[in-house]
Formats: sequence, C-alpha cells, structure tokens
Amino acid sequence: MRGVEPVVNGTVLFDYQTEILRDNVEGITLRHSSPTLGRASFFVEICCDKSSSHQYLHYWIENLDSSFVLNSFGLRFGAIENLRAYLQNGYNSWDSAFYVEPEGLAEFASYEPITRSGFAMTQLLPRFGSSNLVLGFDRHDRFQHTFTFNAQQCPVDLTVLTFWDQKNRSDNSVCSSERLFIFENTGVEEALQEWARLVADASLLPPRTSTPNITGWSSWYNLYSYVSEEIILEHLHDATEVTRRENLPMRVFEIDDGFTPEMGDWLEVKPQFSRE
Repeated sequence: MRGVEPVVNGTVLFDYQTEILRDNVEGITLRHSSPTLGRASFFVEICCDKSSSHQYLHYWIENLDSSFVLNSFGLRFGAIENLRAYLQNGYNSWDSAFYVEPEGLAEFASYEPITRSGFAMTQLLPRFGSSNLVLGFDRHDRFQHTFTFNAQQCPVDLTVLTFWDQKNRSDNSVCSSERLFIFENTGVEEALQEWARLVADASLLPPRTSTPNITGWSSWYNLYSYVSEEIILEHLHDATEVTRRENLPMRVFEIDDGFTPEMGDWLEVKPQFSRE
C-alpha cells in the first residue's frame, strides 16, 4: 500500500503540504495543510496499541472553521500492489459480504451500476505470498466508515472515509476518526476473528450473548419476508425432522418478519397468518 493522501468531502486536498511532527519508535505523526482547509490542519498518526500490540492509524482535523461544511474525511491509498481480491463487507447483517477480484470489475464501464464500497473493514488477499492484510476500525457506534476501491485504475486504489455528516461543530471541537487497525495474518478466517476480538475489546457494552448459546432456525436468512402459514409449517416440519435425525441442540424456531401487514406493526398479523 503506497501513495497515502488526505481526503476531505470525497476529494484529495488541493495543493497540500506535509510536515513530519514525529517519527520515532513510538510512532509517526504527520500534519497536512491546504488552502481548502484555511487555517485548519489534517493530522495522521500511526502508533501501537500497547494492550494488543497491534499497529493502528487514525486521522483528525483541528481548527476547522464552523462554517466549513464537513461531510466526510479520510485517506486515499494510491496503489494496492499484489492484490488478488478484497473483502467487500455489507452494512446490515442481511447484506452480503463477499470477496471481489478487481480484474473482473475493470471490465465494467464507469456508468454501469456496480458497488465498490464496503463498510467497517476490509481484507486484502495477495496474488503472491501467504499473508493477508486486514484494515478495520475498532468502533462503529459513533461514525460510519467506508472502504471504496477503484478497479478502473491499475494498481487498484483504496479510499477510506469517516462520515461526519455535517455534525455540529460550533464548539470548534476536533473532528477525529476511530482507530483503524492494520495487521497481517497467514489465516484468512483467523484474521477476521482477530479483528472481531479488537472490536469486542473496544466496545463500551459487554457482549450480549446468552448462556448457553441460543441454537435454532430463523426465517429471515432464507425466506426474508416472503412467508405464509403454509411455508412456515413446511419448514417447521423439516427442521423438526433434521433436529431429531441429527440430534441437534435446537432451542428456537423464529419467524422473523413477513407476518406483519406493515413494517413495525409487530402486534398485527396479515391474512396469510389467519390462525393466531
């Protein structure tokens, strides 16, 4: 990954100048100034999290005039070398997360509707070598973060953005991203688990899991909202047979959405479920 540049409102800062404020064993701190920002400065810092021994990066803007409309800010990596595929992570639990080979995207015209942005984190799989690279933020309760790849360029570039969405800055507060952890791992699934542990450690809330774990079947993930009494009873019968045959520890059979007339009418049942 090379060619890192500061981005504000989706565009690389115009005519920016870079100053190295710190470069030692504890980390690196850079300050960027640009006519676009006026008297404000865009900072980038790379250092080590002592509790986990992981390297992380974060960026922030200081002294930004309250009249400046800030929608997003982040970093653009101008070239991702040796990239075979990247993980495009969905926003919601029902969004798909999948690996994308950028060479396939390069065949699409710029006007064709394809999604190149993922959320929260990404994983880079190499064309040569055994280690993969994970880039992922540790907190997701305050800001939305996107990872956007441009496959029309060779090598592919990557823009990482924090969405500020014009939050109130009347107190001249610092606009700061969460911590972006960057680390290597030889295992693909192990790397994702490693990032998940970092997120869990940074969470202000304890894990919301039951003891023992809930094991069961939910209609959402294969039926979505296209359900009826007949369809549900058919799946209930099949789930019962599989549970008995395989001796599965099934505790729950959940009908998740599709039974209500409108979204949010959780106490109302539509005609397809006439027997309450």
